Amino acid sequence: MVRRTDRARTVGIDAIGVDPGAAAITVDALSRGDAAHDRRVRALGMEARGVALPCDDPVTFGTTAGRRVLEQLTPDERDGIELLVFATECGLDLSKSLCGSVHRLLGLPSTCRTVEMKQACYSATAAVQLAAAVVSTSPRPGARALVVTGDIGHHPLHSLPEAVTGVGGVAVLVSAEPRIAALRLGLSGLHCADVSDTLRPSYTEEVIDPDLSLLSYLECLRFCWQDYAARVPGADFLADFDLLAMHTPFAAMVKGAHRTLTRDVVGLTPTQIDADFERRVEPSLAYVRRTGNIYTGTSLLCLISAVAHGGIRTEAAAGVFSYGSGCSAEFYGCDIAPGAADRVADGGVREALDSRCPLDFDHYARFAGTDVPAGVRNAGVDLEAAQPALRHVKEAGSPRLMLTGVEDYRRHYAWTDGAPW
Repeated sequence: MVRRTDRARTVGIDAIGVDPGAAAITVDALSRGDAAHDRRVRALGMEARGVALPCDDPVTFGTTAGRRVLEQLTPDERDGIELLVFATECGLDLSKSLCGSVHRLLGLPSTCRTVEMKQACYSATAAVQLAAAVVSTSPRPGARALVVTGDIGHHPLHSLPEAVTGVGGVAVLVSAEPRIAALRLGLSGLHCADVSDTLRPSYTEEVIDPDLSLLSYLECLRFCWQDYAARVPGADFLADFDLLAMHTPFAAMVKGAHRTLTRDVVGLTPTQIDADFERRVEPSLAYVRRTGNIYTGTSLLCLISAVAHGGIRTEAAAGVFSYGSGCSAEFYGCDIAPGAADRVADGGVREALDSRCPLDFDHYARFAGTDVPAGVRNAGVDLEAAQPALRHVKEAGSPRLMLTGVEDYRRHYAWTDGAPW
């Protein structure tokens, strides 16, 4: 198994926070008794998906996730954050980075680089790699970087993508003393191509070519592994990784991709493929089955889930595949630290999922028809409609950031607990 050898350059994920939203709807509720639609939805392998409230936008998801990281840190550790990257495919301004709002709302130090990244669902991986490079080369002892993601999907009611499209944000703290996962710096397999499988011609419109997207995903997985194997002599897809985490548009797609690679490249039998999937991939799907595809944060969420559910208490290795439509993709390895599952538990992912307000279809449809105000000079927010869900999570002890309105193009936010972050 390929392991770290240069301890002086150890950099990786030290803490995590996840915001799956304040509300959710189950796949059963989405089907509404339509047997044909129900069969198609169930074949996707999902259980539920998050739902955006009128007071939600990419900033609220990313900042709420970021706060859940900062609450685990000491003041000195927070002051050591010298890079903030916001990864999203739902940018709200063609010039101004959303990092400005996130930075202010989290009370981060002014001696901090801020930047927004966009490359569909791949951008969080690019952000983590940038963060690792900055931390590993910083002369400042205790330098850290915070990567946050935040996205909202838009699909018509009763469409198949609707059943798997989630909302939410993930935040990871990158440091030179990673207590969750150490990256193997410089060891990645890469692939990119100009593919128009998914487009967002406007903030609230998504154009998807499902067949092209599936083929592009499979092609990128194969090419990324081939490039990784070329860069890492003796690389073994079976022996080198105890766990696998893959970008998950929906769980059944990951199962198909794993089957294709292990059959065509590795040469496993169907029985061996099923056993390998259950052992190495299934742990990564526990959270995303309940959130839906949260876009830029999905591959990180799958890695977090693999650590939480992999049942490994000693040092282990994980392989991560990140894919972004358009397309950019990367396969990289990381080493899971002993006790990482306990550190992940500090991020409260399970509690955040369990505290969401369950919606029936009628309430869900009301929210699904509400567009996030973007590109408008002035806009109000129907906070009253969101109050039942907000009260639900507040009673569970989960403070959230809310969008309260847009005035002269400036977006205004507030914390549900009145925190001065």
